[in-house]
Amino acid sequence: MQELKQYHKHHKLFLVLGGCIVIYLLLRTYFIDITDDEAWSFYNVKHFWYVEALCTGNTHWFNFAAIKAVLLFDLEATWQIRWFSVICAIAFLIVGYNWIKSINKLELKWFAFTCVFLNPYVLEYLTLARGYSQALCFQSLSILLLIQSIIKADKKWVSFYALMFAGFSAIASFNFLYFFVAFAGVYFYHFYFKRGFGFLKSIRFYIDSFYVITIILLVLRALWFIKECSNDIADFGGNDFVLSLFYSYWDTLVYGNFIIPVALKTGLAYALFSFIVCAVLFGIVKYK
Repeated sequence: MQELKQYHKHHKLFLVLGGCIVIYLLLRTYFIDITDDEAWSFYNVKHFWYVEALCTGNTHWFNFAAIKAVLLFDLEATWQIRWFSVICAIAFLIVGYNWIKSINKLELKWFAFTCVFLNPYVLEYLTLARGYSQALCFQSLSILLLIQSIIKADKKWVSFYALMFAGFSAIASFNFLYFFVAFAGVYFYHFYFKRGFGFLKSIRFYIDSFYVITIILLVLRALWFIKECSNDIADFGGNDFVLSLFYSYWDTLVYGNFIIPVALKTGLAYALFSFIVCAVLFGIVKYK
């Protein structure tokens, strides 16, 4: 009984801390001036021309629609055009809080809290009128719903909504196409492929396949248009798989306050990549 009370105290503690983070996000939303990227998005919505809007990677589609919605009501203040990002940010934190609640050890709870709630790079983007907040929200919802559909037999119908939100994350920010493809692979393996060829008789399999193919083709077509129109994405990414992915992680982690030597950053990039690969292999072997 004593352990149970202590367990609930921890929940209340993280709930209060999470509430403080939400207040901080609301204050940022109201007081921080408009950023360059937000201003460009606002301009494209205000003076819409499809070539100019679709020709840049700066146009995030859900964010574009959210700004357009408030402009229809003559609301143009900076905090007003950020409304959808803030709602998505709160939803993302709620999902994060529920994940923290499911962890038994207090030390791991604190570690999870710092990863989800205290990353300065994430906190900044959660309050901006950009697509990242929406993409993170849809990503976390898709993972939550997928887990629910797997562990609870009576909630398997939820699985399609998990796939739907994963697709929404790719639409919200094209960077999340990588997540969507990986998510779709796990989704189809669990619900279809590991059970033999019986899925070929399932109408739902073809509906899910059509949805996945549509999202992928839509994003790839949008990226192709951007590249052909303005080459706006040519300077991003890289040729080395590990370094292209994990250099940016370490750069943003220190938030530009000091320069990490290239040799050290390379070592850290490969260390993080190795850790993730080992964690994945351990999960596959240990938990089947």
